[in-house]
Amino acid sequence: MNAVPFDTLKFARKLEASGMTADVAAGMAEALAEAMSGAELVTKTDLNATETALRTDLSATETALRMDLAALRADLNATEAALRSEITAVRTELKHELGVVQTELKHELGSLEIRLKSDNASLRSEFRSDMALLRRDMTIGLGSMMVIGCGVLLGAMRFFLVHP
Repeated sequence: MNAVPFDTLKFARKLEASGMTADVAAGMAEALAEAMSGAELVTKTDLNATETALRTDLSATETALRMDLAALRADLNATEAALRSEITAVRTELKHELGVVQTELKHELGSLEIRLKSDNASLRSEFRSDMALLRRDMTIGLGSMMVIGCGVLLGAMRFFLVHP
């Protein structure tokens, strides 16, 4: 860093002219010169070098971020492809499982239908058998009632009719 040129004698004389004592003016001029020579002041060259370094760092950071973004996109695309593949596999598996379940249900329904037809035929057979027995019993009962009725009628005729 470059030091700023400073005329201490000229500064001390101006202080003396404004009413300060020579010792105080000389001390102040020396203190100010010391402070200015030890101070690190920024020059245009320093600013330009810092700006160039910052631009380089910014460019490197931007490049790194672009690379990270590209890597993230690639990872995202790979993950998406893997998920699509997994979804397709799950769909295929579900279709297969649904097909198996449908086949099993059709088989069970067929078995139930056969059993229902068999039970229906069995119930019809039992019903017909029960109806035949009921018809026979009714016929016997009706015949018995007719015989009894005829007997009662004949008996009543015998007692109520006059005999010659």
